[in-house]
Amino acid sequence: MKAIVSLKKVVVCLVVFSLLLTNTVVVRAEINPDHAITGNNSKETAYNIGYWKHKIIKTCSIDEKQNEAWFSFNMSQDEQIYITCSRENIPDGMTFSIFNANTMKELRRSTKIANPSSFIKFLAVKADGTESTSYLLRVERGNYEGDMFFSLNFADRMKRTTKTFDFRGTARNNGNKGMSFAGVDSNVITVDLSRETSIPKGAIVNRVETSSYMSPNQGNVRHMLMCQTESAWWTSKVSSATSGSYYINSSNRIPVKQIWSFKYNAKAGAKSSMNSVKLRVDYIYDITSDWNFR
Repeated sequence: MKAIVSLKKVVVCLVVFSLLLTNTVVVRAEINPDHAITGNNSKETAYNIGYWKHKIIKTCSIDEKQNEAWFSFNMSQDEQIYITCSRENIPDGMTFSIFNANTMKELRRSTKIANPSSFIKFLAVKADGTESTSYLLRVERGNYEGDMFFSLNFADRMKRTTKTFDFRGTARNNGNKGMSFAGVDSNVITVDLSRETSIPKGAIVNRVETSSYMSPNQGNVRHMLMCQTESAWWTSKVSSATSGSYYINSSNRIPVKQIWSFKYNAKAGAKSSMNSVKLRVDYIYDITSDWNFR
C-alpha cells in the first residue's frame, strides 16, 4: 500500500512539473461521487461558482439519466481567462460551451482536445471581461453512457514577461554643425525579432525601453525608436545619453515579433556614437494562443 501511495505522489509531481514548464495550469479534481455537484441540468438550475478566482474545484457530474450540466460564474471587465473541462478520457460528442448570461448567446463551443501535448486531456473555452462579466457554462455528455464525472478549472490566459535584445551595429552622429535647435539624427540600426523563437506567438508590447553606451557622453540627447508596423518615430520621454523610455503600452496593440529600428538625436556640435544598444521589451501574451478552441 505504501508503494502505491508513493507512486501516486511521483505521478502527481511529474504532472505538475510538466504543466509548469508550459505555463499551463490544469487541475483535475479527485473523483468523489459522494460529493459531486448534481442537479444542475438546465440553465435555470445552473450551479453558481461565483467569482472565478474564489471558486473551489469540486467533482462535477452528469447523472446517467441527464444529458448536460450547467454552471454560472462572473469575472471583472479587465480580465481574460480560460476554463477547462477535464476527465480521464474525452468521449466522442462531448461538448463544452460558454454563453453570455445576459443575452444567452453562445460565444464559443469546444468539441476537440484543446492541447493534445498536455498530460491531462481537456476541452477549453475562453472568456473576456470586455464581452461580459456574467457567464454560463454547459457540458454535454456526448456518447458517454452512465454517470459521467469531470472537473472544471479556471485560470488567467494572459502572462507577462520581460526580455532584452541587442541592436546590430553602431549608431553614429556627425554632430550638430549648424547648431540647429532641432538637433541632428544619427544613422539607423535595427534588431529583427520577427523570427525570434523565444517570443510567444501574438505577444504584444506592454512597455519598451532602450539603453546604450555613448562616446563621448553628451547632454541634450534623446533616443528614438520605430517598429515595422508603425510609420512614425517615438522620441524618448526624457533626455538621456544612456537610456530611453516611450509612450507605448498594451493599448497600442503593437506586436513584439517584428523589426525594430533605433537612432538618436543630438544637439551638440561634436561627433558621437552609440554602441551596445539594447531593446528591453516588457510584453504580454496569451498562453492559449496555440490551443484548439473548436
